[in-house]
Amino acid sequence: MDDKNQPLTWESLAEILGEDAMLRIKAKSELEVGVEDAKNYYEKLLAIKKYYINQEQNILNTFRESKVLWAASYPIDWSTLFTPIEFSAWVAIRAKGRIVLYPQYPALNFHVDFANPGLKIILEVDGKLYHDAKKDLVRDNQIRAAGWTVYRITGKEMVNTNFKDWQSFYDEDIDDDEKISHIHDWLMNSGDGIIEAIKTIHFMDNHSGFYETNVGERFITYCHKTLQYHQLTD
Repeated sequence: MDDKNQPLTWESLAEILGEDAMLRIKAKSELEVGVEDAKNYYEKLLAIKKYYINQEQNILNTFRESKVLWAASYPIDWSTLFTPIEFSAWVAIRAKGRIVLYPQYPALNFHVDFANPGLKIILEVDGKLYHDAKKDLVRDNQIRAAGWTVYRITGKEMVNTNFKDWQSFYDEDIDDDEKISHIHDWLMNSGDGIIEAIKTIHFMDNHSGFYETNVGERFITYCHKTLQYHQLTD
């Protein structure tokens, strides 16, 4: 029988693409089936958790190669699982580039909105109806005890998202004091500003000449300030 008429199996796919590629494709396929067959949201999260557990070594190996590379950014259509504010955060993450935060990631016994297991940072996007500050603090303390850093953005801050970046403020035809004021408000009060701060502090190693200017120096200071402010503390 002609080989072209043979059914495609995982074994034959491994021979064609290689073992590593085959395993990634298989994991993606199993995740898609698991989410599609799930009877409720909890079962979908279990399918996602299984996927991440199986892919953990690949994710960490990719991180060691470069912290701005994804092992897989779209193993499924995340938009079908996100709340509106989670979707807004995801759009900001993907639009900025060079920031790797995996959606619906398992940390300890929790599922968090976005996380990077190599850097051990977490981003939670908090809708007012589904979050209680006291309960969130207990949870965050448990996660922090395991070595993670947890940042939280409110739903209101995500609504304020305008998908800008520092360059758009720097290029404004206004004096430096006004630029600094606009950058401060953006970093402190908007979802994409906070995500920009996460990118700058955790993912950017080589800063351009902008960071050596007066505006750039203040920008870095405010990045640290907003990340500190957006952590729950006792």
